[in-house]
Amino acid sequence: MKPVRVFTTYPPEDASRRLRIDPLVAALRREGRRVTVHTLLTPAMFRDKNDPRRRPGVGAKLLLRLAIRCFRLAAVGSSEQVLVHREAFPFFTPLAERWLARRGAVVVLDVDDALYVEPTHGRDWRSRLRSAAAYDGVLKSVDLVLAGSPALCRRAAALGTPASLTYTVPPLAARTLHREPASRPTLVWTGSQSTLGSLLEVLDDALEVCEETDGRLIVLGGPNAAELPRHPRLHAERWSQEGELRALRSSWLGLMPLPDTEWEAGKSAYKLLLYLFAGLPVAASPVGMNQLFADAPGVTLVGPGDWSTAIRTALRTAAEEDGSGIRAWAEALVRPEEQLARTIAFFSSPESG
Repeated sequence: MKPVRVFTTYPPEDASRRLRIDPLVAALRREGRRVTVHTLLTPAMFRDKNDPRRRPGVGAKLLLRLAIRCFRLAAVGSSEQVLVHREAFPFFTPLAERWLARRGAVVVLDVDDALYVEPTHGRDWRSRLRSAAAYDGVLKSVDLVLAGSPALCRRAAALGTPASLTYTVPPLAARTLHREPASRPTLVWTGSQSTLGSLLEVLDDALEVCEETDGRLIVLGGPNAAELPRHPRLHAERWSQEGELRALRSSWLGLMPLPDTEWEAGKSAYKLLLYLFAGLPVAASPVGMNQLFADAPGVTLVGPGDWSTAIRTALRTAAEEDGSGIRAWAEALVRPEEQLARTIAFFSSPESG
């Protein structure tokens, strides 16, 4: 069996890496494959990359690891299969992917964001040496795209590359937890440093309903969650897996607001899937992939300006929901084990070399 090289920017602390790449790597190894994973950011670098005081040190370490990445890319041979998580090299897109294609290796790309447009949360640390529009070249260079959303599937297909819709599956602990809703209405939002802005658009509405119902809002996010305005109904903390499981277990309703942009249209709807797999009703914006869940049990799609009314309505029924029907619907749609088996089958097929 052919060895597999995996190129990823982020360590397992990143949700996309942890949920989309690591399970696939583990499954390939169970199949007897020799899998080598190269990560640009170490856990410490990932933790400190948004800290202005530590950013120079992170940058110096990144330069060294970029040099190592160049060596690893150059060492790929035609007898190897390659799995790229989002991008093989964070700058000069898509030169690395074109190099891999010329080497004769089969290249599979896993992507769950619309990297062909600028993100709504602002230009990131790569912006000076990377053009979002050049990402189409990445999509064209690979042999298969494991796409986190229908929008990404359509983008790849339009460029002539086969694509498979691959859901971002929540961890088993969330999919099997036993819910014990709190005695009073409890809302939860879980996210990251870059997605907190989406919550800010509906924060006043959520807190208004919490005031009316003697409820509370739990926010799990990045370091900037500590910058949210203080409010007696708001509990904000740094995201952790343990904290997320506690919040999912006790909450009545999950929140997933999104602005209606091309960036959000390419997202994998992970938060919505997380809530559903945990058996938690959810109020979400009808943006991008979220629209696929319009008929799902427990899902309320909410237009701009309707959030306070929608939350009130959803809370009236959420207290009576045990979550079993919601979870069963999500499992039947995604079929996590079958999805993983399909991907493994591609790596083992004659077409993959």
